Amino acid sequence: METDCAILPVASLRPTEETNPDRVRAVTEAILRAGVWSEPILVERETRAVTDGHQRLAAAIRLGLADVPVRLADYGAAAQAPAALPAPRAVPLALLRGASHFADHVRWIWKAGDPVPGRTARRYAAA
Repeated sequence: METDCAILPVASLRPTEETNPDRVRAVTEAILRAGVWSEPILVERETRAVTDGHQRLAAAIRLGLADVPVRLADYGAAAQAPAALPAPRAVPLALLRGASHFADHVRWIWKAGDPVPGRTARRYAAA
């Protein structure tokens, strides 16, 4: 399955399910502990409907993030199991706090990999 990685504004995504407050709290705490966003939200390309990642979207809202990493998929592909997706790269949280100008850099990391592991996380950790 082919999907595209992107950084999209939280406000542009359309949740389609209810969330569990306890699970949202746990996901939020895990993201904060890690200091990176490691699992993109799966979104249908045309409608921006969330097909996987409702708890992560709610956590992003709770954290006040302006943008989140997503995988854009066509409707048929988005319905497939998320486990079939290739492993994503981690995105430092500092990049997601109103950091749309970092989107090209993040796409490069996801596609090519960081040539110096950990360098990107260190560079933006204080941002």
